[in-house]
Amino acid sequence: MKTPAIFQKYRRDVDEKIKFIIHDHNSELYKMMEYHLGWLDVNGNSVRDNSGKAMRPALCLFSCEALNGDINGAQWAAAALELTHNFSLILDDVQDDDRERRHRPTVWAIWGKPQAINAGTAMHILSSYALAQMKTCGVSFQKQLQAYQKLDEITLNLIEGQYLDISYEDKFDITVKDYIKMIELKTAALISGSMEIGAAFASEDETVTSNFKDMGKYLGLAFQIKDDILGIWGNQNETGKSSGSDIRRHKKSFPIVYALENAPERLKNELVTIYAKKRMSEDNVNRILEILDEVNARESAQKFVETFCDNAKNNFGNLQLGQSAKSDMNDVIEFMAGRNY
Repeated sequence: MKTPAIFQKYRRDVDEKIKFIIHDHNSELYKMMEYHLGWLDVNGNSVRDNSGKAMRPALCLFSCEALNGDINGAQWAAAALELTHNFSLILDDVQDDDRERRHRPTVWAIWGKPQAINAGTAMHILSSYALAQMKTCGVSFQKQLQAYQKLDEITLNLIEGQYLDISYEDKFDITVKDYIKMIELKTAALISGSMEIGAAFASEDETVTSNFKDMGKYLGLAFQIKDDILGIWGNQNETGKSSGSDIRRHKKSFPIVYALENAPERLKNELVTIYAKKRMSEDNVNRILEILDEVNARESAQKFVETFCDNAKNNFGNLQLGQSAKSDMNDVIEFMAGRNY
């Protein structure tokens, strides 16, 4: 499925803002950040862009522009959001022992966990540097303060979500409701906050900004559950991960949680027994795939994705926006529901 046009529309401007912030500092620490962002190779040489979707800053700027707002100041907030997202990824990789991201070794896999923690923490601080640039664009003090407060709130939610995710690693009594709460904090909070911040640059109407906030929440929930589907059944040529990769890593993603809650006792016990093993064989992976198939976990996960996308559509329908904005958001919603990477 084709990537929505708005993911690229604002990309250059946001990257320029981030580079302005990072290039103001000159040490190997910042080279690690540029490596993570996909701009440099491990030797510090420029490479063809290997970065992520930059979805969060794009949704921030889309929300502002859809309401006919001036995106100049919002671009700095968008850059701060992208820095916040990437700081969380660096630290997630450390905590999850993930050695690969975006088809390349993770920061900690190259420089070690202590230095990766330094790079991630510094990137978080740089998000505040980015927000500080809003004043150069004439953004009012009140809107600056709102952006700072919202980004702090988002970051705390991310950390709480990661705390819950880690706490679930040794538990087998997690419900779908528990899982939704966790990803609402860990994943959806940043997407929701991105749209709310962008809308707030253009509108003082709390009903309008609340609709963008809720729309972002539903898109974030759909995005994460779709990620979970692809982490088990995705095509390796599209995702860069082998089929069943999340199972091999013992991840309790949505399909696994769904099976734990909904499988007959016999299958649930078998699933728990296999997942409790330190090392999982290919036979174990295949058996789990069979169990997931028996309880229709994939189809049920996709239904949740589609329901959340429908909820996002309902919020979007509450807004009086131009045809171009409607078309762009419909593309985003369709991408969330049907993407294969």
